[in-house]
Amino acid sequence: MNRKKYCLSQKEGMEYLFQKEGLESMKHLVDGWEDKKQNKALYDAIAKIRKLTIFELQNLLNPVCEKAGYSKLEFEKPELQKDVALGFSLQDAKSGRSEWDSV
Repeated sequence: MNRKKYCLSQKEGMEYLFQKEGLESMKHLVDGWEDKKQNKALYDAIAKIRKLTIFELQNLLNPVCEKAGYSKLEFEKPELQKDVALGFSLQDAKSGRSEWDSV
């Protein structure tokens, strides 16, 4: 008699677990909305970040490098892992620099 009063049947137990999982996913969704509302300025700033291609990056950096006395900016093939590693090389356009300063 007490078992019937205080315990759930197999069907009721599965239904309870399904509803509990639904409520937890809804809580996660609402928490995400709250986070976006509280950090709106940060999310807006992230949305404005320019995502450059290698060609666009090279065009953006060439004038800066030339102003500093370097030329022929070339990028190596990017290494894609957890992060992106992009090697590069420049040629020293100023004569008279010591080897240490040039490197």
